[in-house]
Amino acid sequence: MKYKIMKKQAAAAIIIAAAVIMQGCSFAERQESQEASSEVETTMPSTAEKEEQTRESMESMESPPEEEEKGENKLRKLDGVKIIIGTDVHYLSQELTDYGQAFQHMVEYGDGRLVTYMDQITDAFLEEVIEQKPDALILTGDISSEGEKLSHEELAEKLRAVEEEGITVLVIPGNHDINNHKAAGYLEDNTYPAEYTLPQDFEAIYREFGYEDCMSRDESTLSYMYQLNQDIRVLMLDTCQYQSGYAQVGGAIMPDTYDWIEEQLEDAWDNEMIVLPFAHHNLLDQSEVYVQDCTIEHSSQLIDILQGWDI
Repeated sequence: MKYKIMKKQAAAAIIIAAAVIMQGCSFAERQESQEASSEVETTMPSTAEKEEQTRESMESMESPPEEEEKGENKLRKLDGVKIIIGTDVHYLSQELTDYGQAFQHMVEYGDGRLVTYMDQITDAFLEEVIEQKPDALILTGDISSEGEKLSHEELAEKLRAVEEEGITVLVIPGNHDINNHKAAGYLEDNTYPAEYTLPQDFEAIYREFGYEDCMSRDESTLSYMYQLNQDIRVLMLDTCQYQSGYAQVGGAIMPDTYDWIEEQLEDAWDNEMIVLPFAHHNLLDQSEVYVQDCTIEHSSQLIDILQGWDI
């Protein structure tokens, strides 16, 4: 990958240098022309000679370096791509609340989510996505309020309307989405347990939003690689810790997943693909408010892998 980038930079440098050389030659010719005109008018080169000099100069610049094989330095034109990214939707099924006392208590003493209007906000967001007509909509986790299975099912139905418009939709889980025993419904002044989502439930509910058509799946997690177009692959990383049966807030990459990531990046390298990685948890420390659990544990290992493949 580094070699390919260097070739592109070298090609750009050649183009810039060629432009400077051509401008310099033009200036010199004008200056010499003026001097020759003032001294001996008959010494000026003819138009035919000028054209011949220009043609030879252009041919010398267009000729590839002798040490490179023919076509090796040819740059590949990449197709543009438009992606809309959404995260932390925290959608709550309308069947799980009556907006009564218990619900209001959750809103007032919760973490500040706009749960009261989440249904309207979600619909408005997806309508705007359809209007923008991106190549893909990517949701990077915490797409349910507290992992309620019913919330996931309702949101998936809304996402189908986006996909029907020819927009690719890809999802990965966040720390609230799977094996979350806080899944709840709200009726009058009572909070009651709701069915939470298992890993296999998540994959089944969202199978048409990445899992069904992905080119590779990690066997240890819900991570996958998706071929977005002929030039770009999307690496969807499941950084959540729910394997014990209980959702944890902090993020991590499983040891076996690192091996899978390496395999995917090597294959992308071999096929000259651009890789765009996505995850729910941060790769770097970015918040002074949430200083714990938001960054992937031992993220330096993932950083080293990504940098090693020029990502």
